[in-house]
Amino acid sequence: MARILIVDDEPDVRAAMTASLEDAGHTVIQATDGTEVLEIAVGQRPEVIFLDLSMPRVDGFQALHMLKADPRARGIPVVIVSAKGRPEDRIRTRTMGAMDYINKPWGDGELIMRANLALAAVARKSQNPTAAQQAGASARPAQAARPAGYLAPANAGPAQARRPMPARPLAPVAQKTVGRGPTQYQQRPGPAAAVVGRQATPGNGAVAGLEE
Repeated sequence: MARILIVDDEPDVRAAMTASLEDAGHTVIQATDGTEVLEIAVGQRPEVIFLDLSMPRVDGFQALHMLKADPRARGIPVVIVSAKGRPEDRIRTRTMGAMDYINKPWGDGELIMRANLALAAVARKSQNPTAAQQAGASARPAQAARPAGYLAPANAGPAQARRPMPARPLAPVAQKTVGRGPTQYQQRPGPAAAVVGRQATPGNGAVAGLEE
């Protein structure tokens, strides 16, 4: 069947786990401390690692970090086996790369089920190593093509863009021209507000002015 590495500092726990896994036909390798994990993982290439968290010298967190940091061992699935069962430990170990988490004491058949799930995941990955990457690419929504004129701001990521505001035409404004005869007005560019002029006629006493 499969080679499975058990890492736990308690002899009774190692014996119980070994008996269950060997009864299912697996070959079991034992380690008593986190200091031995990387050497055994690289040298004997187990297909699954059951790793305790609370161990002297090098605990399970440190051992997990060493395994996932080494390219020779990072592909081996790691199942955490711990009596703590704290949600923060579950989240932390999954974030670090552990595949699964089992609480102590485990239920009947749980070790075998978790081992089989880990082995099945490795088998699927070996059959199609790019499936996960393709699935992740297909799950991401396609980015819409950016029309001409779009500019990305300096501090924006690749998915962000801004469109320059079109120039707003300015409304003409009356400009007074002083000269002989009736007051004249010329149009020149100005603010959006329009100003209307009133011409003075000779003899009526009207004063040329601007009305809003």
